[in-house]
Amino acid sequence: MGVRFRGDLGDALHSSSDGQKFETSIHTLNARHSPKYFGLKKGVVSYTLVANNIPINAYIIGANEHESHYLFNNTTDIQPDIHSTDTHGANEVNFALLHLFGYQFAPRYKDLYDKVRTSLVGFKHPSQYGDAIISPCERPRRSSSLANGTISSALSCSLALKATTQSTILSRLSAYARNNRTKRALWEYDNLIQSLYLLNYIDSASLRQNVQRAVNRGESYHQLRRTISYAN
Repeated sequence: MGVRFRGDLGDALHSSSDGQKFETSIHTLNARHSPKYFGLKKGVVSYTLVANNIPINAYIIGANEHESHYLFNNTTDIQPDIHSTDTHGANEVNFALLHLFGYQFAPRYKDLYDKVRTSLVGFKHPSQYGDAIISPCERPRRSSSLANGTISSALSCSLALKATTQSTILSRLSAYARNNRTKRALWEYDNLIQSLYLLNYIDSASLRQNVQRAVNRGESYHQLRRTISYAN
């Protein structure tokens, strides 16, 4: 059974995850080129899950890997209620995957206005919202795969039992064709959960503040680690 305890951000255990780049002095298995961060050299990314200022899980990944594939590779018995990340932690299925297991995904977007303009969905045609300040850009698509429940129960059980990881699932989904039924069902489910979050995020000042604080805790841990690191 997982461990649950009360946090101090909205009376919930509010975690966050983020990656920190490190240049490598030797060529390790995960070391990759990234001109933006390492110039002509190679490096890795230390991706850490932080809850209440304490790092509870960490992975070393390649600089070429997408951080959103690892945002909740939680192998511990600690079960956060809400999980935040910056824009790099968002993709097309993370809202759906976390919601399936009772977690709220609460990312901080670099450009919230643009995200709402391009991602908000509603059950009416966009033209029916008139001159509303905030209006959907499209309607949810009726997905036969979603209606028929083809979001694989095996996938859900594997994640719940920690027989596989989020990164493994997302890597396999990324390899599927765009018209794959499971993939499209997850996209549509993700759009609905994301839209509810965006509206709540706009409406709730306390949610915005808690998300910012949670992300700041991860960044503070990175500063501490950078300060005490020695010889790379």
